[in-house]
Amino acid sequence: MLRLLSRGFSNFSKAVFEPTKMAIIGSNPNVPKLIKTLELDQYMTPVYFDNEADMMKPGDYDSALIVNSNPKQMEDFLAAQRKIKWIHSTMAGVDWVIGERLKNSKIVLTNAKGAFSESLAEHILFSILYFTKKTPHFIETRAKHEWAPIDVDSAKHLRIGIIGYGNIGYNVAKLLKRSIKPRIYGCCNQLSEMNKKYKSVCDRIFEGKDYPKVIKNSDFVVGILPKTPKTLNYFNMEKFMMMKKSAVFINIGRGVTMVEDDLVQALNEGVITGASLDVFPQEPLPSTSKLYDMKNVLMTYHCTDRTVDYWERTMKVFEKELKRYVMRKEPINLIDKSKGY
Repeated sequence: MLRLLSRGFSNFSKAVFEPTKMAIIGSNPNVPKLIKTLELDQYMTPVYFDNEADMMKPGDYDSALIVNSNPKQMEDFLAAQRKIKWIHSTMAGVDWVIGERLKNSKIVLTNAKGAFSESLAEHILFSILYFTKKTPHFIETRAKHEWAPIDVDSAKHLRIGIIGYGNIGYNVAKLLKRSIKPRIYGCCNQLSEMNKKYKSVCDRIFEGKDYPKVIKNSDFVVGILPKTPKTLNYFNMEKFMMMKKSAVFINIGRGVTMVEDDLVQALNEGVITGASLDVFPQEPLPSTSKLYDMKNVLMTYHCTDRTVDYWERTMKVFEKELKRYVMRKEPINLIDKSKGY
């Protein structure tokens, strides 16, 4: 296998390479099918495991594809496999992948960033229309067999604030601008590192420290934060109190970025109007959670990206990274392991 230089990938453009020997972590019937369909076996020699014990036996794999796994399994795998140079996750979130062993290693980590951004953007549009068109009212009155017409809101002139603005936020903004044409405010960790393309669809982008300007002025506050030490419990009562009373909170980032009890209190006391949640601090959400019974909460179950073409989407991203790896080119979706995204 062509070796990575100690300082990363080199610029190597010749179409000469050896296939990488890749350990497949976890299983899904779509993965081997798509490896064949996309003819990826010319770039890789996939190694599948019948059980976890086999996966922990030292091998000569130089790369790994994570289909599904857990933090302990990944730590144990890396303890046994000392030749791994590159790991790719078929998911966008990698907080659960990065244990101490991986974090402190020179292993290159990439993810499926971009594969599910359009699906998540569609869910944001759905959530906005769900509340502006007073859908909870019609669901409740229909269940009672009541004829109860009311005035509904227009989606025009809305202000949408996106906390954790990046690839997903860009796709959200792009779809919203094409459809309901709201004003969009993004909030990101480092404005200086923001892609020019991402900036082009927002009316204004703020640094992370200026989040109050976004939260206070938005009709819908969209959370797309990754899980990091700094984002744990980020959306708490202090943040909800900053929002308009008419505001709706939407979370498609990580469930642990919000304090569930604070959100329940904010909704019950009319601090904010509603919430659309696809992620939760504890998953599956316990049956005792008060969120299940709240009429002003739209709930989905961490599945808004689970479209029928889910695996095709993520394997297409993997295909690009795989080709770049064997050609010794810079990866596209390189993860900063110290940051967790």
